[in-house]
Amino acid sequence: MNELRELLKAVIIEVMSSDEIKQLIAESLKQAMWDANNPPYPDMDLCLINGAMELTGRARQTIYQHVHNKEIPYHKKGGRLYFLRSELKEWILKPSKCGQ
Repeated sequence: MNELRELLKAVIIEVMSSDEIKQLIAESLKQAMWDANNPPYPDMDLCLINGAMELTGRARQTIYQHVHNKEIPYHKKGGRLYFLRSELKEWILKPSKCGQ
């Protein structure tokens, strides 16, 4: 986030062409998407929404719905969702209310 602020300050201070601004935005978005899909400690039990999707085989919106309904174990910090793979595995193996 600080990098984005510094970037915006630089854009305001220095006049840039629209192509240069578009390129900067595209690069920033590309980096943000990469960061979101590649947590800093991949060997940890911690994962983000994509890891939860992969582990459970459920769609992104389904995971969000489970979170909203408090049906799936999750952690939230700084407005970001985190999941522990070990908790997700327990949740998957837990018998459903139907007894299946």
